[in-house]
Formats: sequence, C-alpha cells, structure tokens
Amino acid sequence: MKKIILFFLLVFTQKFCFSQNKFMDSLKTELQNAKHDTTRLLLYLALGDSCERKDNMLYAEPAVKLADKLLSKNIDKKQREKLLEQKSAAYNLIIVYYTETNNTDWNKVIEFIQERLAGYEKEGNKKRIGEALSDIANIYLYKNDTAAFHEYMNKSLAIYFEIKDTVFIVNGYRRLNIYYLSIGNFQQALRSIQSAIEVSKEMNYKKGEALSLAQLGDMYRDNGENVQALENYQNSLSILNETKDTNDLFNVLAAVGGFYYTLHNTDKALEYYNKLIAICNSKQDIDHNVGSVYKWIGLVYRDNNDFRNSLLYFEKSLAVFDSTKNQWQPKDVLDEMGIVYNRQGDFVKAIECHLKSLKIAEELNSENGIAWSHHLLAQDYFGQKNYKSAKDYSSRAITVLKKQIDIKQLSEAELLASQIDSASGNGTGAYEHYKQYVLLSNKLKGDEINKAAQKEKFQNESDKLKAEQEKKDAIAKAELQKQKLVRNGFIGGFAAMVLFAGIFFAQRNKIKKGKKLSDELLLNILPSEVAEELKVKGSAEAKQFESVTVMFTDFKGFTQISEKLSATELVAEIHTCFKAFDNIIAKHNIEKIKIIGDSYMCAGGLPVVNTTNATDVVNAAMEIQQFMQQHLQQRKNEGKEIFEIRIGINTGPVVAGIVGVKKFAYDIWGDTVNIASRLESSGETGKVNISGSTYALVKDKFNCTHRGKIQAKNKGEIDMYFVEGRI
Repeated sequence: MKKIILFFLLVFTQKFCFSQNKFMDSLKTELQNAKHDTTRLLLYLALGDSCERKDNMLYAEPAVKLADKLLSKNIDKKQREKLLEQKSAAYNLIIVYYTETNNTDWNKVIEFIQERLAGYEKEGNKKRIGEALSDIANIYLYKNDTAAFHEYMNKSLAIYFEIKDTVFIVNGYRRLNIYYLSIGNFQQALRSIQSAIEVSKEMNYKKGEALSLAQLGDMYRDNGENVQALENYQNSLSILNETKDTNDLFNVLAAVGGFYYTLHNTDKALEYYNKLIAICNSKQDIDHNVGSVYKWIGLVYRDNNDFRNSLLYFEKSLAVFDSTKNQWQPKDVLDEMGIVYNRQGDFVKAIECHLKSLKIAEELNSENGIAWSHHLLAQDYFGQKNYKSAKDYSSRAITVLKKQIDIKQLSEAELLASQIDSASGNGTGAYEHYKQYVLLSNKLKGDEINKAAQKEKFQNESDKLKAEQEKKDAIAKAELQKQKLVRNGFIGGFAAMVLFAGIFFAQRNKIKKGKKLSDELLLNILPSEVAEELKVKGSAEAKQFESVTVMFTDFKGFTQISEKLSATELVAEIHTCFKAFDNIIAKHNIEKIKIIGDSYMCAGGLPVVNTTNATDVVNAAMEIQQFMQQHLQQRKNEGKEIFEIRIGINTGPVVAGIVGVKKFAYDIWGDTVNIASRLESSGETGKVNISGSTYALVKDKFNCTHRGKIQAKNKGEIDMYFVEGRI
C-alpha cells in the first residue's frame, strides 16, 4: 500500500509545480523514512525532477551512486534494464544542471555522457550505447563541431543498424536531414530524408514513413516547390489515416493547413483547420490543441479582412488557453486581437489587448515579448494620434529589438518611429529612423536574394537526385532488356536505352505539368483521401460509415420558373447559389456529393470520420438558409424571378465509394440518403427540416420545433423537426 501511495505522490509531484514546496517536503520526509535502496533511488529522481536546477546535483549524484550500488548486485535482466534507465535519468539531471545555465560547460556535459556510455558498454547494452552516442553527437552539433557530430552520429546509426532498431535509425536520418538543411547542404539533406523513407518502407515502420514524408513536404514547401510539397503531405496523411495515430495526424494536418494559409488559399486552409477541430473534439487528451487551431482560423479570417469572424475565433482561442493556464499562447492571441482592433480603428480596445499582452510578457520576464508589445502599443497610440505615448513605447521597443537578431521586427519598429517623428514635427528624428529602416530593408532584401539562391540550389539538388534515380532506373531497365537479347544485339539495346533516357529527360517538365493538372482535376472531383487511394492503388474501395449526416436542398417550383428565364440567366443563377453553397459547406468540413438538376446533395462525417457531422451540417444548412433569404430579397428588389429553397437533413449509416470507370464520381448509398431526400421534399420553403435521428444529436445546440410524424413517400411516417435557431 505504501508503494502505491509513493507512486501517486511521485506522479503528482511532477504534474503540479505550483505546490512544489509542499511536495518537496513530503518527498524529503519519505526519503528519510525509506528503508529500501530501490525506493530511495526513486525518491532521489523525483526530488531532482521537482527541485530548482541549481539544486539538481544534490539529488542526481547520490542517485547515480545508488544506481551503481544496486547494479553491482546479482539481479535479473529486467531489473538491470530498469536500473540502467533510472541511472540514465540521473545523468540527465546532471546534464540539465550544466546546460541550462548562462555559461554552458559543454565539455563537462560530454564528460558525463561519456561516463554514462562507459557504463552501457560494460553492460553490453547496445540500445543504450546508441542513445548515448546520439546524445554526444547532438552536443557536438551545438558546439558547431561538424566532424565530431558526423563521427558520433554515424557510430550511433551503426549500432542501431546492428540491433535493427528501426525507430532510432529513421530518427537518426531525420536528424541528419535537419542538420544538413541548417548548413545549406540540400543534396545530403535530401539523401538523408530519402534514406529515412526507404528504411521505414523496408521495415514496415508506417509512422516513420509518414513523418519522413511530412518532413520532405516541409523541405519542398520552404523552397517553393508547392506541388511536390502537397504530394508528400498527402502521402503522409494517407498513411496516418491508416495507422490512426491521432497526434501525428494532427501535426501533419496542421502543416498542410499552414501550407495553404501561406498560399492565401483560404478555403483549403479552413478545410484542414476544421479537420483539426474535429480531431480535438473526438480526442479529449489533446483538447488543448484546439486553442491553437482557433487562433490559426482567426488569422485566416483576419488576413481576409473578415474581422468579425477573426475576433470570434480569437475569443474562442483565449477561452481554451485560459482553461489550461497557458501563458505564452494567450499573449500571442492578445497580440493578434489587438492588431484586428487597430485595423478596425478601435484603438481603445487595441490598447487594452496589448497592455494585457505586455503584462504577461513582464510576468514571463521575456525581453523580446516585452519589446514587441511596446511596438504594438506604439502603433495603437500612433493611430490614436497620441504621439507622445507612441514615441515613448516606440523608443523602448527599438532599444530592446536592437539586441535581438530579428531584423524584420527592428525594421518595422524603425519605420514606425520615423512615421511618429514625422507626424509630431521632428523631421531630424524621422530622417534618422527612416535611414535605419532603409539599411535594414536592404539587408532583408539581401537575405531574400540569399533565400532565392538557396531555393535555386535546392531545386538543382532535387533535380540532380531525381536524375540520378531516373538514370539508375533506366540503366536497370536496360540491363534487364540486355539479358533477354542475344550477345550481338548489345549495341542496339544500349542505343535504345540512351534514346529512351534522352526522350525521358526532355519530356520531364511536360509530364510534371501534366501531372500537376491531373492531380488538381482529380482533387476537384474526389475527396483528397479517396483521390490519393485511387492514385496509389488504381482503385478505391467502397466503405461503410456508421454515422453520416446527409443534406439535400431543392428549389420549389424550379421547372415553372426556369421556363420564364433565358438559358444564360438560369445557369448564372444556379451557379451563384451553388457556388455559395460550396463555400459554406467547405467551412464546416462537409463533402459535396453531387448536383442533380436543381438539387444539391452533400454529407458530413466522410471520408474522414468525425463525431460533429450532425452539428456541422445543420450549421451549414442555416448559413445556406440565411444566404438564400438575402439573395431572394435582392432579386425581389431587382424585380427578378425568385427561387425559394427547401432543405432536408438525416443522419445514419451509408456506403460510400466511386461509381463507374468513365467520368467516375464519388457517391453514397443507403436508406439514410433516401430519407434525407424525403425530408427535403416534405419540408417547407425557407425551413431546415431534420429527422428524429439528427435531432437526437443536435437538440442541445439548436432550438427545434417538433412537427410530429409526417408521412413520407415510400417511407411511412417519420419524426420531423424544423430548426429554429442556435441555443
């Protein structure tokens, strides 16, 4: 019983630092009373984890000695492995003591890791030897000793290959990729990440393959190769959807959302961010990430000047982060909210946000955070024409930013200072600040030129690596062909190979453009997940989904009204409506299925399963309803014919897949679809008509009016409800 209590005490100690002194005292008391060395070792480690860094050695060194004492005894393999792990934890405390100080003694750190390595070598524990060698490599990387880094990293990889530890092999190559990128060696960076992908495939390490593909996507993204970036991201997502690794799936989806955000592709960015929200809603253990997603969505709306939605999502983000007691994230959100208010001309609220942000930065003792808050406040007061306060905050910001390495921030601060001085009549000061701004801008332009050169270098290395692989493939194919030919046909076979290679390289760019076009067309026809499956397998299997929400819309009296319109006007009107519907459902993570005449069909909860599809679809339906009301009024004012809409929604199981082999389409089948269609035809214009199954899922979020059991064609009586509004 005492061991159980001790275990929970140790866990509780690590998780709740705000009660540190109380728990430290409890642990010290337990240490004094402990009778067994194994218990004392655990307590030393817990105390080391809980104390301030300056006190680490008080507990780490006794822990190492105690671990050695226990290891000297005759114990079984399992106990020995556990003790080695605890001894490693004690050494890590010592390393933290030496690294997290103002003057890190790297040589001392290496000395301790070498000591740890010697112990593992004596034990013959290969895995631990590999870990220690990898740690030493990292230290040499910090010291910019590239030769030593390579030496120890290669030793580490050799050990991992010897014991066939796939995870560490792949992680080793991924780390080499990051290192080579940092020094601008793109060829080696590409080779390293390709090695990580190949090893992952050979050893069927799906997670490693997915993360390596995502890392390769990052490389292409950072170097402007958007098609290749997206291709690698989608390949990574396909694997992660199979493995159902939620955290890694979240990270890669976030990368793709950010990728589209940088391309200013608002619809796609929101599509992926909404997928992240669905993951957060379904996985309680990563709920804190939803705060970041709300912030990203707020940024998307802000950059599109949709300030109302931007502030709405920033508020949601703040609410989440406040509940987690996170400090850094609220500061970032407050900064962005203040910028929105500034752009709206509401300088009072902008100042309020940025003062709150400044307070957090001061509590965190972040010099750079304080400086940036000062800069933002200077912008707010400048907008308010309070030049005295603006000048005060601007001067404070520049003083600190000059110590930092972020030239862009300092450049912005110098330009603002110039504008403040100019507005307040200080021509000399305005000139001096503007001169500094020009110097910094020129330096930034120089950096941009260097980046462009790096991108070109990366492209050259990428093309070179592809050409090498293509050459190998061509040679291998020619070699195979050669074996089938008689000896005197060798020259002709070789010539054919050379001719093939020449044509291949000449057509490469044309093929690349064609592939891009076909990929974009495929993604416009099919959901991205289905498109990827089709590209990889050549086919896509039909799948059963247990809970999907289907929506049908239809225009009342369409046939009669269409007879009164010209063909051009009719098509233009339908296009206007359906284009708006497309944009609305994209925001709510809903998949468009098809259009049948004037009927629009879509569904939530596929091809990626989620638990929010009923709410998503009803929200989308209400937005469509609102759009049609506004559009109807506009056409009335213009004296034009009007289309009134009916909307029907039902939730239940469906089967989804690709139909046909020519002009194929993604479609869904099942009684759920048929009932949704009946709900639309049994509804009323301007109303959202939902079934009892959908109502059961959304009743806590929407006000609904029960219509009773309504007779539906071929389906008997069905419980139906009109959605009146959100609760």
